[in-house]
Amino acid sequence: MQDIERAYVLRSFITGHGWNNRQNCAEFCPKTHFYKVADNEYSREVWRTDCSQTKTDGVQRGTWRYSRAGWCPGAQVHPWEMDVTNAFIGRETAKLSYRLEDFEWQGDGDVPFYYMSGVLIVY
Repeated sequence: MQDIERAYVLRSFITGHGWNNRQNCAEFCPKTHFYKVADNEYSREVWRTDCSQTKTDGVQRGTWRYSRAGWCPGAQVHPWEMDVTNAFIGRETAKLSYRLEDFEWQGDGDVPFYYMSGVLIVY
């Protein structure tokens, strides 16, 4: 059996890119992302609304003022941290899965895509 004195944190970074399409996805459309660890599901809308406050060098071109999917030009990408300790109580292993809110690209404009990384931290 698993040692219950340990803590488990899932840390993920997610950013959306591509926008010149009908839905402006994945860069300019908020979508909910889901992680499931054992029987526990965690969800979060990946969206940054503070891009207009991002510090730039004053010559940044483009649409840096607009909200984006998980990032702002010139700014740090903030991690999504989930305490998943409960998913490991009484288990030696736990299945981990990821999914995204349903979305269908219509084949127009830029191809929408996400950069996603995740790591399980045990301490």
